[in-house]
Amino acid sequence: MELRKRLIVSFVMALSVFPAAGAALAQSPQENPAWVALGDNAIYSNSLRALVILLVLAVLIESALAVIFNWRLYLALFYSRGVKTLVMIAVSALVVWSFDLDIVHTLLGVYGFPSESGTLSRLLTALILAGGSSGVYRVLVALGYREAKAPEEVRPTPKKTKAWISVKVTRKRAVGPIYVRIKDDGAITSASPANLAGVIVPEGFWRTVWSVFFLDRDRFPQAGGYELDVGRQYTLDVAATDSQGVGIPVDINGSYTFADGAVINLNVTL
Repeated sequence: MELRKRLIVSFVMALSVFPAAGAALAQSPQENPAWVALGDNAIYSNSLRALVILLVLAVLIESALAVIFNWRLYLALFYSRGVKTLVMIAVSALVVWSFDLDIVHTLLGVYGFPSESGTLSRLLTALILAGGSSGVYRVLVALGYREAKAPEEVRPTPKKTKAWISVKVTRKRAVGPIYVRIKDDGAITSASPANLAGVIVPEGFWRTVWSVFFLDRDRFPQAGGYELDVGRQYTLDVAATDSQGVGIPVDINGSYTFADGAVINLNVTL
């Protein structure tokens, strides 16, 4: 539903750009909203045409790839944000080279930079397309063709009155399901432990790269964090058994309280 709204907004924005170009042509050079055009209506018109082509292509690519990005198998296997970027870059590069498209070279020519179309300018065009309609919109804003909007939140974080917790398990002796239980023990008292604001966990380079692209089956939850209220005390209980059915001691079990907006990632070997 969110993607559908973005596509509708992008198409409406693309259509609204054309009358804006006509209005700009009728303005005096001093009133031209595209400051980078320096009062030259031909520059304004040609560069706007190139950017609209970018915007329409970006919307079409987003719409086509939505089938893959919303596929249940894709969502089950991959951490969407990491793999989505690679897929967008690959498809955008394929479109650029297949249709001999080089908008960056076209724009440089419009602004008086004589150059030949090459790998670098095409790669830049592909990367702009890979940023989607929002990426092209940022170009329009930077060049003065559209008004700036509030920046989108890039990294999701909990609200100030909430905290996120996750549990990552590295299996060594554990067999079968591992149970993660969280019990609300009520409001914080003077006997409660100090608020936990963060956990620094040593993580290898390749493990970090892997976590960017793939969902972790031994993590709860598999992405993001489990939301809890601040100002309350919780008991964490992780239960696992070995091949003989004997319980394995878990050193992260215990009582916790959390600071405002804390993101807590706990790692344990079982």
